Formats: sequence, structure tokens, C-alpha cells
Amino acid sequence: MRDELRFDKFIDFLKKGKKERKEEKEVKEEREVKIPSKKEEIKVYEKEEKEEKEKEFLFFEINKEFYALPLKKIKEIYQNVEIITSSELPSYIIGFTKFKKNMIPIVDISKILNLETPEKKNYVLLEIEGKPLFILIGDIKGIIRETEENAFDVPFNLDKEIFQKMIYEDDKLIGCININYFSKIKK
Repeated sequence: MRDELRFDKFIDFLKKGKKERKEEKEVKEEREVKIPSKKEEIKVYEKEEKEEKEKEFLFFEINKEFYALPLKKIKEIYQNVEIITSSELPSYIIGFTKFKKNMIPIVDISKILNLETPEKKNYVLLEIEGKPLFILIGDIKGIIRETEENAFDVPFNLDKEIFQKMIYEDDKLIGCININYFSKIKK
């Protein structure tokens, strides 16, 4: 009989322990619901920050026309780069430059837009599909932010492959360049 009593007490002990553990777990789950974790707050903040960066553009002028590139895709900006020319290149590729032990093509955006090459030149290093590409742009005017009030769809008479949207800011109509267009050029 003593063995049976001990076994019964052991089962009661296990049941009691299981019950208490279940109650502790429920209390812990209630606490997690009531108090948001810091990780959740950080994720929300990072998401808002990412959305804001997607709405910022570097805007520049080429021959009195205004254009913009998504700021999040720009890695660096240079006023001068060493250009290595080569024959048999398309007209919009003006050459290559050495960058981190690689030869990177330089695309003259004014040739794509059927404009004259700008007098004031800046070279923007973009990352497109994980690969670097230099774009020759004109005079940098600043950074603009897209809002609901200033952003518009591309008009029917403009190439929707080249432009992703238009922004009207300070009496200037600014064409926002579609970065995906350059991925087609590189292939």
C-alpha cells in the first residue's frame, strides 16, 4: 500500500505542477499582449523610415529641364571620374570607369532623354539589381520629397518606361526617372 500511496501522490504532484505551469504560461501570454515589445516598435519605425526614403529624390537640371532619381538607389555622387572610352559603344554609354577593381559603365542620361550633354556634370553611382552603374547627370538642385499633393502619373505623351512619375514643386515639373529602365540597358 505504501507504494500505491506514493504513486498517487506523485501523480497528484505532477498534475498540480502541470496546472501551475499552465497558469504561469497564460499570465505570461497576457503580459505579452498588454505590453508591446521593443522589437515591434523598432520594426514599425524601420518600416516608416523606409517608406519615407522611397519618397525622396535627388533632383537635377539638364538644359533647363528637371529630372530626379530615387535617393535610396544612389550610393555616391562624384563631380569627376576618369572615363575610359571604347569603340563600338551605344551612344548613351560614354565609357567606363574603374571602381573597386571593376570596370563600371557610365551612362549619359541626356542621350537617353534626347538632350545635349549638360555643361555642369555630376556622376551618380547607382546600384541596380545589385550591380553598380554610373549615370552622368546635370547640375544637382537638391532633394525633393514626393507627397500626395505634388506627385502625378506620367502623361500619355512621355515614355512610361523611362519615367515612373512626375512631381510638380516650386513651379517646376520634374520627371522622376524609372531606375528599372537602366537594368534593361545593362543586359
